[in-house]
Amino acid sequence: MVDFFKEVVNIVVNYKGYFLQGIGFTMLIALTGTIIGLVIGLITGIVRTIPKSKSPVVNALMKLVNVIISIYVEIFRGTPM
Repeated sequence: MVDFFKEVVNIVVNYKGYFLQGIGFTMLIALTGTIIGLVIGLITGIVRTIPKSKSPVVNALMKLVNVIISIYVEIFRGTPM
């Protein structure tokens, strides 16, 4: 059991640069995904709260956009980042 921990420590010491580089890339991907998700969510929320228009063309277009947003939300809801 002690040999196992020596090997783990040896691996960490020898490859610490790669571990730190991997942590940096992971944080960059997580931050980028969070920012993109925030922007998409904000736009989605704004579009879904726009009041109905008097124009039937605009209402039809908004209905189509709301259907697309609903499909997007149902597909990606609960999906891990």
